[in-house]
Amino acid sequence: MNVPKLKPKGIAAIAAGALALAAVVIFLILRGGTGAQADDFAVLYAKGSQNIYLATPDGQFALRAKETRQQWFSPDGAYLYYDAVTDDSEGSTIYLCLLGQSDSRKEGGKAIAKGAGNWAAAGGYAVYVEGKARRLQCYNAARETTQELASGLEELYAACGQSAFFFTKREGDEAVLFRCVMGQRPERMAANVEDLHFFADETQAMLWYQSLSPAGAPALYAMGATGGAALITEEPVKVFFEDYRLGGNLYFLKRGQTAQPLTVTVEDRQQESDAALKKPEESDYLVTFFGRFGRRLFGDGGYSTALAQYNEKLERDKVRASVKAALEELPDGFTAMDCCVYDGVSERLLATGISESGLAAMRPMDRPAAVFKRERMDESDPTRTVALDVLVTIYRNGGDQAVREALTALMTREGTEDLSYSLAMLQGDDKPSEVPLEQSFGQNEFYVLFPPGQERMLYLDRGAAGANGALYSYDLMNYGVSERRLADTDVTDILLSDDVLYYRKQSPDKHSTLSAYIDGKTVRLMNNADAYFVGRDGMAFAICNVKDDAGTLYAMAPDGKNQPILLAEQVRVGSAKAGGHAAWLAHWREGSGELQTGRKAAKTLDVGVTEILKSR
Repeated sequence: MNVPKLKPKGIAAIAAGALALAAVVIFLILRGGTGAQADDFAVLYAKGSQNIYLATPDGQFALRAKETRQQWFSPDGAYLYYDAVTDDSEGSTIYLCLLGQSDSRKEGGKAIAKGAGNWAAAGGYAVYVEGKARRLQCYNAARETTQELASGLEELYAACGQSAFFFTKREGDEAVLFRCVMGQRPERMAANVEDLHFFADETQAMLWYQSLSPAGAPALYAMGATGGAALITEEPVKVFFEDYRLGGNLYFLKRGQTAQPLTVTVEDRQQESDAALKKPEESDYLVTFFGRFGRRLFGDGGYSTALAQYNEKLERDKVRASVKAALEELPDGFTAMDCCVYDGVSERLLATGISESGLAAMRPMDRPAAVFKRERMDESDPTRTVALDVLVTIYRNGGDQAVREALTALMTREGTEDLSYSLAMLQGDDKPSEVPLEQSFGQNEFYVLFPPGQERMLYLDRGAAGANGALYSYDLMNYGVSERRLADTDVTDILLSDDVLYYRKQSPDKHSTLSAYIDGKTVRLMNNADAYFVGRDGMAFAICNVKDDAGTLYAMAPDGKNQPILLAEQVRVGSAKAGGHAAWLAHWREGSGELQTGRKAAKTLDVGVTEILKSR
C-alpha cells in the first residue's frame, strides 16, 4: 500500500535510554548555529541549596530559581529558557534569559509566564499550558507579547527546539487533534484520535496516532511538521514504538491469513482421587488404648499426614481454577502474524508466520531488517501437553499470571527446544528474504545493535545472565549474511554512538579497558576505565582509576590515533556533561567540586559546585 511520503529534515539522535551506561548521566551539548562561536559555552549548575547559576565566557550569573525541572539553550546561543519550581500547585514560572545581553544575564532573565504547566521553546517563542482552564499560551520574545491559542487542552505534544507542535482537545466524546507552528494559529487536523506517540528533536517532529480509516477500520496514521496525515496501515495488532527512531523504520504486526488449530491438554492424574478427598477430622485419628488404669486416647495416628495431603489437594484445586480461567482466555489456535515495516515511503512486508512476541530485534535506520524467533509448528501434532504437577510448581513461584504465561508459551511453542532465530531483510527489489542465524544465537541473554549507515549487525552474547559477554558481528548482504565473526570477549557493557560502538572489557586482573569497534576493527582506547561517556562531536571521555566515586578524566578520539589527553584529576563519576565542550566537577571532596570545561585543557569556572544541570 502506497502512502504519502513523509520527508524528515534530519537524522535522529540515538535514544537517550541507550546512552545511560556506567552510572554516567549524559546530556548533549548543542553546538553550532548562526550566533555561537567555536569557543562559546554556557553551563547551568547548582551550589548547594543556593540559586541556580549560569556560567559563560563573560562570567557567572545567578538565575532566579532554587529548583528547576527543565532548561533549554537555543543552538545559536541567543536564548536560555528555564522554569522555576514554585511551592504551590499552580505550576512553574518560566524565565527567558537573552545570552547576548549583559543586563539579561546579570538579572537572570525575566519571567515570561507564571503558573505554567508543561512547556516547550523554539528560538524566540515559548508555548505552555496555563491554569485550571488549561489555556494554551504562546510567548513572542521579539514583541514581548503573549497570545492565547486555545483553551481546554487535553494533552500538549511539544519539544524544545521544534517550532511545530500538536495538541488535543475534547469535542463531545472525541479527542480532536490540532497542529500549530509557533507564532501562527492552530490548524484542526483530525478527529477521533487515540494512542498518540510523539517524537521530536532539533530538526523534526513526528506524531503517530490511531483513528478510523476511510473504510471505517482502525488505522495507524503519521503526521509531521507540515502536510496532512499519512495513512500508514489498517488494523495493526502491535506497533513497536519503543524501537522507533525519528526518520527511521517503524515496525508493526498484522494478523495473518492463516491460523493453526492448537490445543493445550493438562494431564491431571489426581483429579478423581482429589474429588473424593475430604477434610480430615482430628477425632477420627485418635487411638484408643485400654490398660490397667482404664481407657486412654493417643494420637495423632496419621492426622498430620492426612491434613498435609488435603492441603496439597486444595492447592491443586487452585491451580485447576487458574488453568480453567487461562484456557478460556487463550485463542482456539495460533494465528500467524505478518511483520510489516513503514520506511518513510510505504508499508512493506518483512516476514510472515511469526508469533505476536516473535520479534526480537529491529534495525531502526537504513534498510529494514529484523531478528525473529522461530518456533517449529508441527501440524501433525497440534496438541500441547503439560502435567498438572508442573503447573503446580509454576503456580507456587508466580501465581495465576505465571500459569497463564506458561500456557500461552505452550500455545505458541515459545521456550521449547525447537526455538531458533533468523534474520529477515528486504532485498534490492524490496522482496523479503530470510536467513537462519547460528544455532547458538539467542540461546543466552543477548543484545542486538545495528550501527547506522553500516551494513552490519552486532550482538553481545552474555552467556549466563549477568556474565561478561562475547561481541560478534555479521555483515548484511543483499541476499543473506556473512559468517559470524568474533570481535572481542569479556565485554561488560556497550554504548552505540553514531557509527561507533564503545565498550568495556574486563581483564583477568578485574581492570576495565575501554575500546571502540569501528569499521569492523577493534581499537583499544584506555586502560583502567571505570566510567565513560561520548560527546556529540565524537570525542570519547573516560574516568579512570576511580576511588571514592572520583577519578582521572581523559579525552580521546575514537580511532585511537592520538594519545589520550589528561583533562582533570578527582573528577566525580556521573558529573560530566559532554559535547563540543565538556563540563565536569573536579577535585571532588565532601559533596562539591570545581566546575571545569575544555577539550584539550581544563579551565575552572567556579568552585563549591554540587551539580551540573545542563551545558551547551
